[in-house]
Amino acid sequence: MALSSYSTVLLFSLSSFLVSGYVIDVEFSDSMIIAVDDSPVLIELYFESFCPGCRNFITTMLYPAFDKLRDSGIMKVAVYPYGNAHESKNPDGTWKFQCQHGGKECLGNILEVCTMQELNWDSDMYLPVISCMEGADDPISSAKGCISALSKISYEAVKKCASGKEGNKLEHAMGAKTEALDPPHNYVPWIVVNGEHTDQLQNAAQTNLVGLVCSLYKGQKPAECSKLETVENAVDIELDWA
Repeated sequence: MALSSYSTVLLFSLSSFLVSGYVIDVEFSDSMIIAVDDSPVLIELYFESFCPGCRNFITTMLYPAFDKLRDSGIMKVAVYPYGNAHESKNPDGTWKFQCQHGGKECLGNILEVCTMQELNWDSDMYLPVISCMEGADDPISSAKGCISALSKISYEAVKKCASGKEGNKLEHAMGAKTEALDPPHNYVPWIVVNGEHTDQLQNAAQTNLVGLVCSLYKGQKPAECSKLETVENAVDIELDWA
């Protein structure tokens, strides 16, 4: 094998290992390459639009943490508006939803998932809108103002989605995702961190989400993690049980 070809193969092999985050010894060398896993920490929130504890967590913990860390690249967010709802299939193939806080919550959930879809499922774009809706007195009546002020999409497009089969189908997908949780959720807000839910992770996320993300991030810590403030008088998040 020519030297240049051998070098190419070696570099390809090394890059494969580096992506996986392993520590490897390089053959024919006394040096060691250490690869650090710099994947962002994934925070997933399962919630419902009129749940007081969900609204509290979104506006006082999730969105502020997202806003503080958004430029660092160490945190990813995904949200699923469905919560403790139940669904049944109609004869025409659409879905009927029953929500913990009544029909207005079902509409709030669908407005939010339609907003997410219209913004291409980009949390950088949709989370400010959802936080705005959840921080208002009424997430439904505030939707138009929040969407208009914080995004470039049309409220009419979101409203059309929410009132038709598209929104119904999207909310069914939120329900399927929620019902597939392992372990199953038994309250909201239900927080999953890097694919895992435990009481310890839930409590840590509710108490100091920035600190939790910084502690779990395996890459080089950004400046935001060195400026952590002690959380005093942490907000007590009320859980809505299923």
